[in-house]
Amino acid sequence: MKDIMIDIETLGTTYGCAVLSIGAVRFDRNTGEIGDKFYASMGQQAQKYGHASQATLDWWGQQSAEAKEAAFSGTEDPVIVANTIASGIDKNDLVWGNGSIFDITILESWFSSVDVAVPWKFWNVRDVRTVVDLSPLNVKDFIREGVHHNALDDAIHQAKYVSAMIQSLRT
Repeated sequence: MKDIMIDIETLGTTYGCAVLSIGAVRFDRNTGEIGDKFYASMGQQAQKYGHASQATLDWWGQQSAEAKEAAFSGTEDPVIVANTIASGIDKNDLVWGNGSIFDITILESWFSSVDVAVPWKFWNVRDVRTVVDLSPLNVKDFIREGVHHNALDDAIHQAKYVSAMIQSLRT
């Protein structure tokens, strides 16, 4: 499987913001099969490598206890997390993010801040929202499992509906 869905939870919405947690899942866009999964939560460690915005902190205050626990309780070292992610991504893998200027671009900035080379090629970046826009299917019709704003649960959910939507475009 060369497709990897990545989701992040952050303390901001711009480059240089702190990345609290990262979820990633390999998937087969032709079948919807879910493969290897990765999750890391850096919690307060994240602020060593990025800033927070008050608007995002306020937003987090409105999220579920489960989502806040997943995002803020982690203690993993961001440099180790970045190296682990980088070692698991091949230069030919296709990385997906939900939005052309959020997950992937913020992660590219984050990789720079932790001094780890971005492990993907820019031409292999894919966007969930473009597929959603082109597909005749409605994302709201897909059954949601897991915790909203848990990076791994979000990545799995996105991989499932993107696969179904890609298949719908091929028929």
